[in-house]
Amino acid sequence: MDPPWFDDTLSDLGRGYYEDCGFEVAYAAPCGLPSGQTLIGPAALHDWVAPRVPDAAEALVIGGNGFRAVGAIGALEATLGLPVLSANQVLLWAALRAAGAETGGVAGYGRLFAHP
Repeated sequence: MDPPWFDDTLSDLGRGYYEDCGFEVAYAAPCGLPSGQTLIGPAALHDWVAPRVPDAAEALVIGGNGFRAVGAIGALEATLGLPVLSANQVLLWAALRAAGAETGGVAGYGRLFAHP
């Protein structure tokens, strides 16, 4: 899922990137919520995304660094039973790892942080 301000062309480029890396992309599209970073709350994001994730999906990636998706990660993981990754969340995880910091103590940012 991409932020609503991504157009189809940008979303297709993101899909192509993941496919070029060897991942199968079951679904990719801009989110159908209002276009504006402060207009999208965690509950609305959860409710829009959850029914669109295909049953065959093994993970959910929410693209775009301007997307305030962190508040929805835990609820989406609980609803879908899948790991949920967002651009900002993965960036924080990678920065902590690069700095040699523990990631296991970070709460509320999804199951990614259980991986050292």
